[in-house]
Amino acid sequence: MILLALALLAQDSVTIVSASNAPLQVRELSLEIQGGVLTLSAVDAAGKALTLKGEDVVEIVFNSARPAPAGKPAAEDVEILLTCGDVWIGRLGPPAEDGIRLLSPALGDPLVKFGQIRAVLFSANKAYLPVRLPEKAESSDLVLTRSGDRAEGTVLALSNAGLSYKSKRLETDVAVPLSQAAGLWLIETEAAPKEGAGLQISAITLDGSTLRGEVQGLKGGVLEIKDLYGALHKIPLNLVSGLFVKNGRVVYLSDLTPSKVDEDANYIRGPVKLPSDLDYPWQRDRNARGGKLVLGGSEHRKGVGVRAHSSLTYALEGAFARFQTTFGLDVASLGLGAVKAEVWVDGKLVKDMTVKGNEAAIPVDVDVKAARELRLLVTWAGFGQSDFADWGSARLVR
Repeated sequence: MILLALALLAQDSVTIVSASNAPLQVRELSLEIQGGVLTLSAVDAAGKALTLKGEDVVEIVFNSARPAPAGKPAAEDVEILLTCGDVWIGRLGPPAEDGIRLLSPALGDPLVKFGQIRAVLFSANKAYLPVRLPEKAESSDLVLTRSGDRAEGTVLALSNAGLSYKSKRLETDVAVPLSQAAGLWLIETEAAPKEGAGLQISAITLDGSTLRGEVQGLKGGVLEIKDLYGALHKIPLNLVSGLFVKNGRVVYLSDLTPSKVDEDANYIRGPVKLPSDLDYPWQRDRNARGGKLVLGGSEHRKGVGVRAHSSLTYALEGAFARFQTTFGLDVASLGLGAVKAEVWVDGKLVKDMTVKGNEAAIPVDVDVKAARELRLLVTWAGFGQSDFADWGSARLVR
C-alpha cells in the first residue's frame, strides 16, 4: 500500500474534477494505492470528508495557471518530444554518452536516451520551423536550421556545447551552433513503450512538461512517478500544475486518433490540393498555431485545436455514455472572426453553435450512449481569417 498525503504548502486549495464534470475544491487530499487501485480521500472547504475512486477522477489541479516564461528563451532551451508522446521541457546540459542531459528542476535533470527521442525543438528558434512539423524521421536523422536548411544524416551529439551530425550528403561531420538550430528528428531505433492497461497518472509541470506513468509515492513534498520507460522521477509538488488520471472512466479526444480527418484551413491554392499544403492542421493539447489552448482567459491543458474548415471523426464503438467539452474561439483569434460548430452522433446533428469575437466559450454535454461515431465540425460563420477554435477539455465518459 502506498499512501500519498499531499501537503498543500504553496496552494490555498486543490481542485478535483470528476467524471460527473463537477469541480470540487478541497483543502486536504491523500491518495492511496493498494493492489493497483487508486482511491482519493479529501476534505472539502466546509470540512466534510470525501472519498473518490481513482477511475472517477478526471483531473487534479494544484496550480490553475502556468506562469509566462521570463524573458526570451536561451539557445540551450529545448522541448524534447518523446516516442511515448510525452514532452519534456528544459535546458541542454553537459555532453553525455548515448543521450541528452536535460536540466529540468521539475523532472530531476534526466538523461534522455537517443532511442527515446522523436524530436527536439529549440525554443529560441521555433518561429523558423514549418507550421506543419514532420511526423517522424524517415530514412535518417533530420536537422532543420533557422536559415531553412534541411540536412539528413546521423546525429552524433547534442548538449550545451552544440549539435553535431554526420552529413548523409557530404559524408563528413558537421557542427551546428545552438543559436542556428531550429529542430531535429531522430530515427526511432526502439519501439515506443506501451501504456499499461491499469490507471496511469499524467503529470503536467508548471513549465508545461508532461510525464505519464505510475505513482510511486510522495515524500517531503516530492511526488515520485515511474515513467513509461521505467525511470523514476522525483517532482517537487510546488512545480506540479496538475495531474490527469488515465484509463479510468474518462478518455480525452487528444489521446485518440480520429478515424477520419477533413481539413481545408488556409491551403496554398494550387491546381490540386495536397495534405502537405495545409497551413494549420488540428493539434493535440494545443491550438492550431501550436500555443496553449486558451478560451475566455482560461487555459485548457487537454483538448483539440483546429482552424476552420475542420471535420474530425472518432470511432466510439458504443463504449461511452457522454461527450463533454467547452467550445470557443482561442485567444489566437485576437477577439475577431466567427465560427460555427456542429456535433454529430451517428450521422445526426445533436448540437450546433456559433461563436463570434470575444463571446464566451460554450459548454457542451451530449449523450453518446451506444453511439458508434462522433463527428466534430467547425466551419466559417462570416469571417475566414481569425478562426482558430478549440474543443477545450474534450473528453468521452464511460
